[in-house]
Amino acid sequence: MAKRPKTALIRHAAELYYEQDLSQQEISRILDCSHSTVSRLLADARDMEIVQFRINRPVDSVPDLAIELRRKFGLRDAIVVHDGANTKQDYVNVGTAAAEFLSGVIDDGMKVGVTWGETLAEALKAMQPQSLRDVEVVQISGSLGPSTRDEDGPKSAIRLAELLGATCHLIPAPAVVDTEEARDLFLNQPQIRGALARAAKVDVIVQGIGTLAAGMSSLRRANYITREEREAARRAGAVGHVFARMIDINGREVSDYSNRVIGISLEAMRKALWSIGISASVEKAPAILGALRGKYFNCIIIEEASAREVLRLAASSHVETSAVA
Repeated sequence: MAKRPKTALIRHAAELYYEQDLSQQEISRILDCSHSTVSRLLADARDMEIVQFRINRPVDSVPDLAIELRRKFGLRDAIVVHDGANTKQDYVNVGTAAAEFLSGVIDDGMKVGVTWGETLAEALKAMQPQSLRDVEVVQISGSLGPSTRDEDGPKSAIRLAELLGATCHLIPAPAVVDTEEARDLFLNQPQIRGALARAAKVDVIVQGIGTLAAGMSSLRRANYITREEREAARRAGAVGHVFARMIDINGREVSDYSNRVIGISLEAMRKALWSIGISASVEKAPAILGALRGKYFNCIIIEEASAREVLRLAASSHVETSAVA
């Protein structure tokens, strides 16, 4: 191989590979070097930023934070998008990223489970129609009701089914009832029991993450939780909820409130091929951390501020290994 300055050699190898579309074998002949040397030169070109990549995306991402989340929590995947100019834009950005991700993972023959949430509603607005075969969309918990109809589970399930050309299966029940006895009565109905059995065996789950913050709680907007119940859940250690099932910072299901929920178990979420949590609010960071520690999601799609706060909390807050086993 002819002697020349290292940077010039790296740049020339990059030009041959990226601009002239030559194979590494062809470049090794031109430069009179081994195939492994060419590989190292191309790697150096990236490390030295002689070559810089730009991936055209619907919304810009923060890959370093995604890598850190994936490694920290053993996730199958993570996507972190740049913060928007305001809260509304955060929802749009995360929803747009979630829409693209879902379009890439949902395939023929799959069952897809959804609940409710503003971020999910934004994802469905951004998602493009697909023509898939034998896909089913399944509601995995009961409904919030008419006060939150734009973000409620039935509307989300029906809309996603329309986008995918899929059949749709709903759970004809509220998300939360007044007593455990009332819950048991609902669960003993054959139609609801069958719907939940189907919901527990989905391939893909996509859903938001709930907060107990007074002004942001979907359960409060639906009149499903009182101020006293919210405070009782907090005293029990709850930092948020996953489709109304209260969890603490370590991912444990806590509070008697969860005993009145109509929906699949949190354990069922761990069995899905893809269990995707989506959130666009830094106020939900403690709940996101609890859900990640509980292994209820194997993929998370959030905005930058939430990602940084989740990682900060993870470094400073206690975790009990028994809670995430």
